[in-house]
Amino acid sequence: MNQAGVNEKFKVSPFYVFFLVHSMQTGIGVLSFQRVLAKSAGTDGWISILLAGLIVHTFIWIIYKIFSMVPGDIISASIDAFGKWVGNFFSLLFVLYCFSSE
Repeated sequence: MNQAGVNEKFKVSPFYVFFLVHSMQTGIGVLSFQRVLAKSAGTDGWISILLAGLIVHTFIWIIYKIFSMVPGDIISASIDAFGKWVGNFFSLLFVLYCFSSE
């Protein structure tokens, strides 16, 4: 496909994304989640926070790797990966999800 890449002013640096995700995980996991976590996991709750953080950062790294290989946005990446029909179907599901979660 012959599509232009994402405009530079709309790109977010990997460091900034790492900082935002880390800050949100710290805020939710450490500052507001203690009571629920202590009830269900006891004193081993910190392990689940670390594991969840590692999993989220791994997913973000995979997403950055995919978008560094495919020029464009998420819709063009899905079309590139799955073909025209299946990629457009997944893109439609993504758009419907975005509209339903408002």
